[in-house]
Amino acid sequence: MVKLIRMCTWHRVIVLMGIFMMLDNAAFAQSKQRLTVFAAISSRSVIQPLLNLFQTEKNVEVQVSYASSAILAKQIQRGAKADIFISADRDWVDYLEEMHLIFKENVKPFLGNKLVLVSHQADSIVPFTDINLVQKLLALNEKVAVGDPQIVPLGRYIKQMLENLQLLEFVQSHLVKALDAQATAKLVESRETRFGFVYLTDASSNPMLKILFIFPSYSHDAIIYPVALIGNQPSADAIVLYQFLQEKRHHGLIEQQGFSIP
Repeated sequence: MVKLIRMCTWHRVIVLMGIFMMLDNAAFAQSKQRLTVFAAISSRSVIQPLLNLFQTEKNVEVQVSYASSAILAKQIQRGAKADIFISADRDWVDYLEEMHLIFKENVKPFLGNKLVLVSHQADSIVPFTDINLVQKLLALNEKVAVGDPQIVPLGRYIKQMLENLQLLEFVQSHLVKALDAQATAKLVESRETRFGFVYLTDASSNPMLKILFIFPSYSHDAIIYPVALIGNQPSADAIVLYQFLQEKRHHGLIEQQGFSIP
């Protein structure tokens, strides 16, 4: 009888240990949070394959939200959960730095891009290299798609370029402003405008667009996409992803998508 009682007692202990282990495992699973990346929509073509590779190699789940840099920065400011921010310019990173949501030591240049003039692929205009022809095209008073300079980095780069090349007067009255880089390209793709100023990467990845002219780098500030860790105590997984994105082995993929290495 004594032996039976002891066996029952040990059985209870083993069952209880099993229950505690199951509870611990469940708690661990619940506490393991996936990473969240906020990325400028114009970076999607290169960010998505990099994140897919990261998830495969590191077995860490990542969700990503694509939008204009301005919208993403405002969401972070309002408390949106994000671990990594990839902006289309430094201004919106600086904006979050001023609020102590990003720290300078956690920001690195990541991608480079260029500005181009595009038309619909079916347009009869032949691509050219003479910058003087840009003025002639803009003087046709055709609608031109641009990013809104009050909202998106693309728009600010375009405004700089138009002012520096003294082209603004030829195009100002027939600009059609869009809320992000993708929307700007779609205006030309759908033929709502005949021309558009877009990023080289957006034009290269869109078979409906024809690149007419690539603007020289001196016509606007360098187009640099920084990558930043968010917060003063980023998680270990976030740091691993931050470092992963900057690995030299990805340079071939980055350049294949039309971006450059700053």
